[in-house]
Amino acid sequence: MKNTNMTKERYLEIIANFKTFVNDKANKPYFDEEDGTKMQGKITFLHFVFYALFRGKKPEITTHDVESETYQHTIGLLKSMARSNNHEAYCRGLIRNAMGMTDDEITDTLKLLLK
Repeated sequence: MKNTNMTKERYLEIIANFKTFVNDKANKPYFDEEDGTKMQGKITFLHFVFYALFRGKKPEITTHDVESETYQHTIGLLKSMARSNNHEAYCRGLIRNAMGMTDDEITDTLKLLLK
């Protein structure tokens, strides 16, 4: 655990929240019978990159190609949120919904990305 502003119990609670979110079938991609296409679901790449940061891991472990456009975009988005204390409502909402974190906890985690 890298975030020293948090108790171990809170840290484990956030991890449990995320695992529950990921394992919930309602959040996973699904096939839309009417449209005939696969829909994304609520789980995004942003969740996994942020989760790696939260666990104190390097975000590179979430991808096979650190030069990919998706990875670079996600890292850029997280860095911009961290640098300017930007409270981008949509992205923070995704993280809050998946992990049950407060804005302060999200900001503290994002600061790890800038180190």
